[in-house]
Amino acid sequence: MSWERFEAIRAMVSGNVPTGKHHGAPRHGDALLAGLIRCRRCGRKLTLRYSGTRNHIPRYSCNRAWMDNGSPHCSASGGLRVDDAIEEALPGVVCLGAIAAVTTAAAAATQQRDQVREVRPRPSAIQRIVWSPGSLGQLEPFACPCRRG
Repeated sequence: MSWERFEAIRAMVSGNVPTGKHHGAPRHGDALLAGLIRCRRCGRKLTLRYSGTRNHIPRYSCNRAWMDNGSPHCSASGGLRVDDAIEEALPGVVCLGAIAAVTTAAAAATQQRDQVREVRPRPSAIQRIVWSPGSLGQLEPFACPCRRG
């Protein structure tokens, strides 16, 4: 095996190692929910496997109970119908949710901006305090201890 081939395989294996940064986003395949849905029974992430003659049909399953203590499999289902249902429902939900999120965020930003305007003194008031005669006496208690008289 050549060194280049070794490095390519090593990079591929390193890229497949799960890290804390990756929370189940799919690496390949057409399944919509790969790594995103959990088992109703045990709460663990469902495993995605592809079957069929060309390994293109998704199947979601939870094998943790069987793997951990020999219990029966929690659940298994074909992924085509599930993905089709999600694909149909997603645009309506995302659009409505996105509109609601933008409206809520805009209202919160406006409210926060108004609160800051009420609390924050206007620049002209700050300038009057700093530059007026006698203002140094007002600010002296806040001066650096080495500069106090």
